[in-house]
Amino acid sequence: MMIRKTWSVTKKELLHITRSTGTLFLVTASPVVMLVLMAYAFAADIKSVPIAVYDQDLTPLSRAYVRTLVGGPDLVLTGYVESLDDVDYLLAHGTIRGAVIIQDGFEKQVETGSGLPIQVIVDGTEPESGGFAYQHILGRTSAFVEGRIQSAALASGVPLQQLESPLDLRTRIWYNPGLNAVQDVVPALISVILSLPAVSLSAAIAREKEHGSLEQLIASPLSKFELLAGKVLPYVLIGVLDVFLSLAASKVVFGVYFRGSLILLLLFSVDYFVASLAIALIISIYSRTQRAAMALAILFFLFPGFFLSGIFFPLVAMPPLMRMEANFLPSTQFVAILRGLFLKGVGFNILWGYGLALLVMGLAFGAFAVLRFQKKLV
Repeated sequence: MMIRKTWSVTKKELLHITRSTGTLFLVTASPVVMLVLMAYAFAADIKSVPIAVYDQDLTPLSRAYVRTLVGGPDLVLTGYVESLDDVDYLLAHGTIRGAVIIQDGFEKQVETGSGLPIQVIVDGTEPESGGFAYQHILGRTSAFVEGRIQSAALASGVPLQQLESPLDLRTRIWYNPGLNAVQDVVPALISVILSLPAVSLSAAIAREKEHGSLEQLIASPLSKFELLAGKVLPYVLIGVLDVFLSLAASKVVFGVYFRGSLILLLLFSVDYFVASLAIALIISIYSRTQRAAMALAILFFLFPGFFLSGIFFPLVAMPPLMRMEANFLPSTQFVAILRGLFLKGVGFNILWGYGLALLVMGLAFGAFAVLRFQKKLV
């Protein structure tokens, strides 16, 4: 009997969603649209950073080094400069993002292995592009020095192991070897866009309260649990559909492939929907108008989802109090789950703690919503 009555409310809610063009777009198409737009906005990979070179050595070896620096598409040589004042001018006007200063005696010191007289200047007003330029200059410099050591070993007959390098750079990158921002940001953004069904639920219930249509359900023999469960279930089903749409958009539009278990993804997604929709119920209970419910839902789900869930700012870099607050957000747990499934392909033995946290949130917030919901007119 309870399942039949709950399903009656569910069918009624599904009909309301499908008949309202705005609501149907909000819970189905808008998550994919937001994922594409936000991923393009926040996950743009840095390419072709302009740099300048101040070559004080003017030797064949220094020119060979410059050719190594700009041998790929990531660093673009805007030209040679003749003084540090020229470097300051170009950096101040934003013409370049970095500069390499090759000091006098470069060829001699490199050939003798006594040092590497190079200075690198980057524009700190744009940390992303400046850091990009610095890392690529460092990597190309390391490759150039190693190449010179190998040539010296062949020419002198001395074993390569006996020649010392002025640089010792060893880098190994796991899960995202190309350091492509889109591979990291897109899975995390899915957690934010999948909160839109919760935003829609809070607005829908508040709208029924505002227009008086909720009175008929309140007057019915439905229990509080049956009524609220019937309201939540359609948005869980639509949220699962949004998961598949997000997977398709991630692969087709951005080339981000899913490496984990699809069953685990669906399981944790339902876990996430229960937690977020329970919070949406609480928002709708305390909101008298649809506009207020929508504003509160956006304020709770979208803004903390962007800035506290670890998408752009690592949790370890947050103050302890802020980190504790972030861990109470469903999106924080779901971001960790999505990154683990998309990038690492890990299983339940790694992700169960995040799923348990979502389950506890869902049960706690859901119980509170049922207790606070008054099945009477006020």
